[in-house]
Parts: sequence; structure tokens; C-alpha cells
Amino acid sequence: SLQDTDTASYYYANSILLEVFAMFSGLFPAARPHMNGLAERARYLLDLKYAEKLQIQEIAREIGIHPNYLSQLFHDAYGTSPKQYVMQLKLSKAAQILSSTKLPVSTISASLGFEDQLSFSRYFRKHMGCSPVDYRKKNAG
Repeated sequence: SLQDTDTASYYYANSILLEVFAMFSGLFPAARPHMNGLAERARYLLDLKYAEKLQIQEIAREIGIHPNYLSQLFHDAYGTSPKQYVMQLKLSKAAQILSSTKLPVSTISASLGFEDQLSFSRYFRKHMGCSPVDYRKKNAG
């Protein structure tokens, strides 16, 4: 619709303006807190929505900046990409749930937004060095 096009144009124009501000941020340090504020807002939204099928474009749209610019700001602020941040957050939550509950792995993987238990288990094993079940056995408290 025309309104959607106008909204998209507005956000795109703002993202260009923010990129210009970023170029001058070295000359004008006062601009930097605003940039950090955008990264903090993105992190807050990722913390809130990590279990959803999240696209960086959605977060960028919500903040009003271009997705590439959001990725750059986020990486500058936190040393990682938004996607890597979300996956690390999911692993951390999974480890916490596995060690503190007896919930089935399928329930845990679904609650964290994984497509299926197999993809969750593969990802968990790759990054944690053991399967979710083995992790639970070693860390059950």
C-alpha cells in the first residue's frame, strides 16, 4: 500500500541520515551515545524476541535504520553480529534449562525457536561439545 511505501521510505531516509552521522562520529563524539543507544535498543529487542523467527530486517525496521547499519552498530558495540548474539543467547538459555529442569529436549528446542529437535541438538553439540542429554547428565543440579 501507499502508506507502507511511505513508511519504508521514511525509515530508509533516516538510515541514510544516521550513516552520515556515523561518518562524523569521530569528529563529533556527542553523536556516539545515540549510536550506542541504537545498539542497546537492538540488543533489548533481541533479548525480548530471541525465541521468535527473527530477521535482522525486522529489528532494523523497528528501530528505523538499515539492516546493514544495524549489524555494524551492533558489532561495534558488542563485538558480535546480532545473529551470533541470538544464537549464543539461545545456547545459554538451553544450558540453563537443561541443567535446572527435566523438560524434554524437544520442548526446550521448541521454546527456543529451533525448527526441530535434531537441528537444536546438532547446533548444541557443535558449540557445547556434547549433546543436550549428555550436558544435562554432567550438569544436573
